Amino acid sequence: MGEVIPRHPAWLAQQAAEKALKAVLIAEGIFFPRTHDLEALHTRIPSRWRVRHLQVDLERLTEYAVEARYPGDLPDISFEEARAAVADAARIVQAVASEMPESPEISST
Repeated sequence: MGEVIPRHPAWLAQQAAEKALKAVLIAEGIFFPRTHDLEALHTRIPSRWRVRHLQVDLERLTEYAVEARYPGDLPDISFEEARAAVADAARIVQAVASEMPESPEISST
C-alpha cells in the first residue's frame, strides 16, 4: 500500500486511546468535556478501573491529536515514537476492553 508515514499510526493510536477512555466514562455515566487531552479524560476514570493505573505517556499521545494531523513547524515523528504510541494505545484499549461490561447502560440524555 505504499510507505507508512509515522505520524499516521501515531495519530490513530491517540484516537484509539481517546475513544477507549471516553468509552469508560460513558459506561460510568461520567461527564467529560470535548477534548483530546488524554490526561484530562484519564483523571476522571474511577480508580477501580485497571486503565487508571497503567504507566503510559498520555501527554505524548495527546500531542499526536494535533501534531500528527497538522504537520508544519513541528519535527516529524519517528518510527520509534510511532511504535511507542501504538504500544501505549494498545495497552489502554486492552485494559478497557478487559473490564468493559458486555452491555453498558448508556443514557440517551
